Amino acid sequence: MEYIVGEMYFCLKYYDDFLCLPSIEPLLYLGKNLQGFHEGKIEDELYFQRLEDVHNNGCILAGKGKRIDSFDLDCEILVMSLERLNEQLLLCIERQRKYLMFSSNR
Repeated sequence: MEYIVGEMYFCLKYYDDFLCLPSIEPLLYLGKNLQGFHEGKIEDELYFQRLEDVHNNGCILAGKGKRIDSFDLDCEILVMSLERLNEQLLLCIERQRKYLMFSSNR
């Protein structure tokens, strides 16, 4: 996936092993291998700013903001577009239905 600087993406994680309880964090993409944000090795890192920080403190790209997160280049499994997030949440709903059906039949 090719990320676009300044675009919003979403980090999707799950609280459970069944992938039924999602956690979604909106992120602003800042760029790849940015100098000055990380001490030490910065190769193959993608940088994002949490939307909460953008809202409260301003955008790092504009010289404001306080916190950034970095991910390895293979972060597509975690950080995705709104369209892919929608697809993943629909799969989550299917898993929830199956799990609830399974749980209620015990």
